[in-house]
Amino acid sequence: KTNHEIRRFTVLKAAWQTKKNELQQKVGSHYPAQIVQAEKRVDGIEKDVQTFQANRPGEFAMVLNGKVHSERAKAAEHLRVLFRKVGRETGSRLEIGTYAGFPLQLVRLWDDCLSIQLRGNVVYTTEAGESELGNITRMERLAERIEIMKIEAEQALLNLQQQFDAAKAEVEVAFS
Repeated sequence: KTNHEIRRFTVLKAAWQTKKNELQQKVGSHYPAQIVQAEKRVDGIEKDVQTFQANRPGEFAMVLNGKVHSERAKAAEHLRVLFRKVGRETGSRLEIGTYAGFPLQLVRLWDDCLSIQLRGNVVYTTEAGESELGNITRMERLAERIEIMKIEAEQALLNLQQQFDAAKAEVEVAFS
């Protein structure tokens, strides 16, 4: 019975030491790297919020291939033409214009679909749909969501910092 208890204790201590080593690695490099990345994301989104606020059109305005469109329907027609100009290979990209101060880009995905990107300090992506007018609306909504994305990114950063603090505290706990 004593040998069984000693083996059980040895196994428990080994598991604790493994977990402690994993936590030390996370405290030493994983969490700090993740926090730096999250801080950069928050900073980039904050700048993009300022860009959007400074360039938010009162009335609809989108530049496609150098042409300013003040009507969604005309922009949608032009967008349909631009969709056909994107290369057929996965990863093909086409700069198509600007909206609310952000460059717009189309990207061919692996499943032959297209994504629409607003490229600021952070890249915001939405999948292109069948309706060109719907795609115009998607781009508008994507830009409008940047402020919400900032809140989400700040919350993700806070969560990472809390996980980091909890891991640091747990590393200090002795085996008992």
